Amino acid sequence: MKIILRYEISKSILFLIAFLFITGYSYPQIIFKTPLSPRNANYDISVKLNTKTKILDGNEILSWTNISKDNISELQFHLYLNAFKNSNSTFMKEASTGVSKRNENISTDDWGWIDVLSMKKLDGTDLTNNIKFIQPDDNNKDDQTVISVKLNKPLKPGKTIKLKIDFKAKLP
Repeated sequence: MKIILRYEISKSILFLIAFLFITGYSYPQIIFKTPLSPRNANYDISVKLNTKTKILDGNEILSWTNISKDNISELQFHLYLNAFKNSNSTFMKEASTGVSKRNENISTDDWGWIDVLSMKKLDGTDLTNNIKFIQPDDNNKDDQTVISVKLNKPLKPGKTIKLKIDFKAKLP
């Protein structure tokens, strides 16, 4: 009798846990009616991946709204894949110190990178020649993980800029 009773209790507890999980009672019950941060950027990205070469060909439409009180004269972008572009990027230098030796045996075929091929406002204004690599953290000229793009005219508070960006990337 005890064995059957334990089995029935175990089955009941298991059913209750499954019911709570499936119906969402295990999820937080606080739902924010408004976002916790402003939604000032929107990305519409299209990418084709060559699985043999690990090359991405892509483009995106970026919409960005200036939520500050300042006129913005430049935009900055992180190009995270360029952390894997060479052994002298800030990330790879830091990864090769101490216990971690990530870049000891990397062949040139294993490096990753991203190139911005073109950047244009949707009105046709070409900003590609305004792209410059910057190193805001450590002045490491071999690090190409951040770019600055000078705008032809400042973006006023509350205004939105829409950019078409074409890029090519290689996954490490």
